[in-house]
Amino acid sequence: MNELYAVADGEYGRYREGTGAWTGMVGDVVEGTADIAVAIVSINSRRQEVGDFTLPFYANGITFAMRKSQSTKSNWGFVRPFEGTLWATILMTAVAVAIFQGVANCVTKQRDPETKEYVHPERGTLAAEAGFWGHAWESLVVLVQLSPDFLPRSLSGRIVTFFWCIGVLVATSTYTANLAAFLTVSSAESSINSPEDLLTQTDYTYGAVEPYSSYTQFQTTAAEPYHSLGLYMQANKDSVLVQSVAEGLEKARAENYALFTDSAELDYAVTAGCVRNE
Repeated sequence: MNELYAVADGEYGRYREGTGAWTGMVGDVVEGTADIAVAIVSINSRRQEVGDFTLPFYANGITFAMRKSQSTKSNWGFVRPFEGTLWATILMTAVAVAIFQGVANCVTKQRDPETKEYVHPERGTLAAEAGFWGHAWESLVVLVQLSPDFLPRSLSGRIVTFFWCIGVLVATSTYTANLAAFLTVSSAESSINSPEDLLTQTDYTYGAVEPYSSYTQFQTTAAEPYHSLGLYMQANKDSVLVQSVAEGLEKARAENYALFTDSAELDYAVTAGCVRNE
């Protein structure tokens, strides 16, 4: 009488170097406990040495999943295009120019009492009547690209105003371009998009499901970057290897961890989770 049963350890089958024995379904077939095993078993060279397989009906690859990057929104995002030191430099420069303009134009007014040619065409008031704070305010107004009500009377004041306006124009253009770049990026995406990226960073750890053949492939392959990834997993096996996909996904949700495993099973698992599949 034919009997269908589930293997006791719940594994597909892996070779244990220490004991020289196979576990899971492959182990039961090798030992003669079972005549045939029916499952979604990956075919690899080590398993083919001890058993025969049917023709593969589905080609499956290896992929990895990691936690989705979380973007943080701030009401002060408009200051991000410039660093704090640059903002401080701009403000200190504006104050310095305002003080210079106020002092320079007040001194010019005292030396040259003639004011007829400085009559404002619209208001009919005299530009020379503006005091220290008036000239200082006109210098600060340039920051928001508003035209001043009157020009400085002194030559030095006009030269300073000319170069100050050029500096404000350059700073405003740079700020506008950088602000547009920040606004178009809705969230900060992780810079890890391939297995090669994992090798060049230290923020994320990565591992695989130890009973799966996908981990065995990392140990046996000579192709890069998978060989280097396998060496890392072997050296840190106690902290990066898991016993099931569910355990690996929980680890990926809780910390900076990338889980490598069969793509079909992982694609199915991540549809209900908050991990990012690569």
